[in-house]
Amino acid sequence: MEEIYIDTGNTINVAVQSHALLLLTKAKEQHKRYEGQLRLCRQVSPHADVTYFVKAVSQENSTLTFVQTHQEFKPAVALAADDQKSLCRQLILDRLTEESVLRKRSSLQAKAMEMTVSLKHNQDIISTLSNVCQRSNRLTFKLSSTSFFSSSSSFFFFYFWPALSPSCKTLAQRSGGAWFDSRQSQTKD
Repeated sequence: MEEIYIDTGNTINVAVQSHALLLLTKAKEQHKRYEGQLRLCRQVSPHADVTYFVKAVSQENSTLTFVQTHQEFKPAVALAADDQKSLCRQLILDRLTEESVLRKRSSLQAKAMEMTVSLKHNQDIISTLSNVCQRSNRLTFKLSSTSFFSSSSSFFFFYFWPALSPSCKTLAQRSGGAWFDSRQSQTKD
């Protein structure tokens, strides 16, 4: 029994020693790690670190800046009918889709021409209306500066003449006769 007691004591002693050595080595590793972190913390200088940080940020900003170029808008030039169709700047997916692409292109060109004609027509209408308004303003000023007409019908035709539609003007010319001719010569002056 004594031998068993001695063997068990020795085994427990060796186990405790090996466990103590294991804990000691872990403690030494932690000590080294904390010692390295302590050295880094002692090297911190707030003033120097802030200056290095500002320099690093300013260098990053200077490398990230870029210049945006401004390109002027240039409208598309209308193609003449006699121009040859070149293959530059055309995307052709395959030979079967080429016809549909050309049809769509021609329909878009036709729509663009229609819009251009419509735009010119609208500009002509606007210029005509502005001329009519200017003439109406001149006539209104003449009317207000001269004496009032004795006849209410002559006042109506003289005052509202610029605003009448072409069919109404034609009717007024047919029914007015000499009066219309005399008033028209006065308004041209």
